[in-house]
Amino acid sequence: MIKRMMIIATVLVFFWGCSQQPQQKLIGSWVVDYTETFKTIKNSEVWNELDEMEREMFPDILEEMTGSMTITIKENEMITQIGNELINVDYRIESESGNEIVTIAYIEGDEATLTFRILENNLMMFTSDKTNDMDFLVWKRDLMHKI
Repeated sequence: MIKRMMIIATVLVFFWGCSQQPQQKLIGSWVVDYTETFKTIKNSEVWNELDEMEREMFPDILEEMTGSMTITIKENEMITQIGNELINVDYRIESESGNEIVTIAYIEGDEATLTFRILENNLMMFTSDKTNDMDFLVWKRDLMHKI
């Protein structure tokens, strides 16, 4: 009886461990969380570099810029949508450490390293070694969108 329970426990632990693959943390649809993004930017050096007029205009510009952005992450593909434009990018997991997942994305014959940080409350951020355009964006999992 004890041996049987140990086998069942081992199998359950094995399947639980397998279900926690790095991709599972990423897979899904993500939209920009305007409020969290604005907080992040206000606490950054970027905000300090803006003059008063730019600070007044910034919330509206940010909302317009990010309102139609989504990222859908599948097992080996990321689909970024900005307005009506779709960008499909293949990727692979390079490494994982805690809530940080490093991927290699293949963009128009070039490789880019994208580092994702999984945050609390279904949020995440990511950076790229090729650009800093997305560094301050905070993304939230879009639970209404099924892939």
